[in-house]
Amino acid sequence: MIRHLSKRERAILLMTFGVVLVASGDRFILRPALGFFKSHLEELESTEAKLARNYALLAGQETVAGEYGRYAEVFGLIRTPEAETQETLKAVEQLGQGAQVKILDMKPLPVREGDFSNVFSLQLECEGSLEAIARFLLNIGESREGLRVEKMRLAAPRSGDKSLRANMQVSTIRMVVKEP
Repeated sequence: MIRHLSKRERAILLMTFGVVLVASGDRFILRPALGFFKSHLEELESTEAKLARNYALLAGQETVAGEYGRYAEVFGLIRTPEAETQETLKAVEQLGQGAQVKILDMKPLPVREGDFSNVFSLQLECEGSLEAIARFLLNIGESREGLRVEKMRLAAPRSGDKSLRANMQVSTIRMVVKEP
C-alpha cells in the first residue's frame, strides 16, 4: 500500500505518523512520568523541610534542658522524690493549721512520673467546721506550691455535730531534670 503512494505522499504520511507517535508518547508516557517524579520531588522537599524544622526543635529542646539543669542546680530545684513529698506534706499541714482544720490522717501516694514533670499526691482526712474546711480548700487553691484538690468527699461524723469530715486527694506537679 505504501508503495503505491508517491514520494511526497509517503513523506506526508510518515510525518503524520511521527507527529501522532510523538503526541501520543507525550500524552501517555512522558507527562505521567514527569507528573510522578514532580509529585515525589515535592513530597521529598516537604519531608526535608519537616526534618530540618524537627532537628532545629530538638536542638532547642536539648539547649533548654541543659540550661534548666544548670539553673536548677544553682537554685536548688533538684530534689529527690522523697524530699518533694515531704515538702508537700509539710505545706498541707501548715495550710490546715492556718485554717483551723484538724488533720486526722495524711499519707503520701505513689509518685506519678512523666517526661518533664512528676505528680506528687497525698490522701488526707481532716475535720473541722464548714467555714474552716472552705478556708482550707481556698488556701490549698491559692498556695505557692501549686497544690490542687483532685478528689474530695464530705461527711458528717455524727448527727447533731456541726463539724464535717473531709477525705481528699491533694496533688502538686513538679518539674524534674533527668540526668543525661
